[in-house]
Amino acid sequence: PPAGLILAVHPRATLFGPWRGILSNVLRSCVPGGRCVIATFYECEAEAVKQICQELGVKVEVKENPYYLVEPMPTYTDNMGVEGTPLRYIVLANA
Repeated sequence: PPAGLILAVHPRATLFGPWRGILSNVLRSCVPGGRCVIATFYECEAEAVKQICQELGVKVEVKENPYYLVEPMPTYTDNMGVEGTPLRYIVLANA
């Protein structure tokens, strides 16, 4: 459904697989003037989201969570043994 604010948490986004279609649907649901906030664990996910959004014609901005500038970084190890930091990056997309 249409929304003015969309939050997406930790998509395991890559440049292949279903992510282009998923992000396209998410962005299409955002009403004009709305904002999508996509939070990721890994920088590579944030960069993949950024690239896909830009290819879809959506302006985006990637930011690092300022929490990690002053606090010790908690880590998370996924089922493949890759270490990340929870919600460390956000991609801000304007509709």
